[in-house]
Amino acid sequence: MPNTHLNFVHRVLEVKGERHKFTPKSTIITEYDAPVDTWYYRHNSSDTIPYSVLMEIALQPCGFLSAYLGTTLLYPNESLYFRNLDGQGRILKNVDIRGKTVTNTARLLSQSNIQGMIIQRFDFEMVYDGEPFYQGDASFGFFSSNALANQVGLDRGKDVRPWIETENSTGLPITTIDLRLQKNRAQFYHLNAEQPHYRASQHQLDLLNEVKLIEGGGRYQQGYIYAKKQVKPTDWYFKCHFHQDPVMPGSLGVEAILQAMQVYALQLDLGKHLKSPRFGQLLNHEIVWKYRGQIPQPNDQTEMYLEVHMSKVEIGNDKVTLIGDASLWKPNLRIYEVKNVAVCLLESTQQ
Repeated sequence: MPNTHLNFVHRVLEVKGERHKFTPKSTIITEYDAPVDTWYYRHNSSDTIPYSVLMEIALQPCGFLSAYLGTTLLYPNESLYFRNLDGQGRILKNVDIRGKTVTNTARLLSQSNIQGMIIQRFDFEMVYDGEPFYQGDASFGFFSSNALANQVGLDRGKDVRPWIETENSTGLPITTIDLRLQKNRAQFYHLNAEQPHYRASQHQLDLLNEVKLIEGGGRYQQGYIYAKKQVKPTDWYFKCHFHQDPVMPGSLGVEAILQAMQVYALQLDLGKHLKSPRFGQLLNHEIVWKYRGQIPQPNDQTEMYLEVHMSKVEIGNDKVTLIGDASLWKPNLRIYEVKNVAVCLLESTQQ
């Protein structure tokens, strides 16, 4: 299990299933007690659960159930690594879990063994105060170190470049924002007393160094974002991942994509008609992710870069909605794809 700031299972209430029998609908029920002053609320720009935290609370029990069933004993002479491959999730309602307990039920739906690899699929439902608030399903695989080292990404090893490098022939202006510069940090991260939540997330949720924006650009001509980050061996999440398995969690790649969309909204001042805007989650909307690679802890540093093709930018009287399709790369390899990734701007008092 992940540890410290990435540990989101505090107790197991019940397991239904027999060890060494991978029967569909084997089930685990877990609880997570959210601290009152937890880091991800403090570092977020508003009192909203970051999407990456929702993903981690939902998915970690799947790994626990898989381990309980004895999955790796199918290949007892192999050292296998557990990885999320894809999934989809839907937020049903906004909740504030600070100081509260979240219950999660995960069920094994299927399992297959393919050339020494084990693929399992689960569904999950998270409940707060007796009501479901996040549901979805996800698949996972167990892989050898050699298989992980030779992953070919989403494009079978082909170096598919971001749109900005290959297709941007429109002549539309590019806005470049270096988020490390003090003037830009003052613009995008500074706490304004009148609009305290109209800013980017900070500290452990600050996952980008630079953002390029093209208004009206991209595949759908609704807007385009390119962003990157220098990944360092000292980045906080490596020591919080599985024991002796330091990689960047895929959920934080999704969070970086959402941060890029937030910077886009801030730069264009899309919430200017709202009295006190805050970033929130889009309810009853399905986000779909796929991972075919990883960013391991580098010896020195490496680069992560991403793009978002905005498919919808809708400005309403009391809500701004941004939806897009995104990809994320490590050097020369596209490894994540996220469809229908979404963020919205709401009044701070609005649920």
